[in-house]
Amino acid sequence: MKILIIGKTKSGKTTFGQNLANKLNYEFHSMSEMFRNLEKDNKLLTNNSLSLLQEDWNCNINYIQNKFNKKIENFNNIILEGFRNPYEFFKFLDQNTHVIILNKINLDYKDNFEKEGLEAILSSLKFLQNQLGFKYKKIFYHNYEELNKLIELSGWKKWIE
Repeated sequence: MKILIIGKTKSGKTTFGQNLANKLNYEFHSMSEMFRNLEKDNKLLTNNSLSLLQEDWNCNINYIQNKFNKKIENFNNIILEGFRNPYEFFKFLDQNTHVIILNKINLDYKDNFEKEGLEAILSSLKFLQNQLGFKYKKIFYHNYEELNKLIELSGWKKWIE
């Protein structure tokens, strides 16, 4: 089982994903890990990430496969968070993947890369839901305390089974 978590910058994806991974005993990976390891200046992160992705669309996917020493199709019991690139997102998505969308109320997009990437993913998910019956979870919340309470609520294991 794979769980993909998407949401805007500062929406709590990493904390939520790590907590859920601990609760379910899953592996965890942040999609920005490779880029953050290469670029410590957060202001340059998007530009440098975009440059790398323009050179090689698979650079982040290759990084993840090397990190876990397995191909995408062999990923199981893992939570991946922080997708911005629709190409990467859909490489991991299949009929047995669960998707969680975190929507912190009144949170703006960080930049156009985030806005366009997330909107493309969300539009495609809506199509998959409406036309093919794919289901995903949307979580709306106002603050991190509210989000943390959702992790404590039972039902996560039942939802992914």
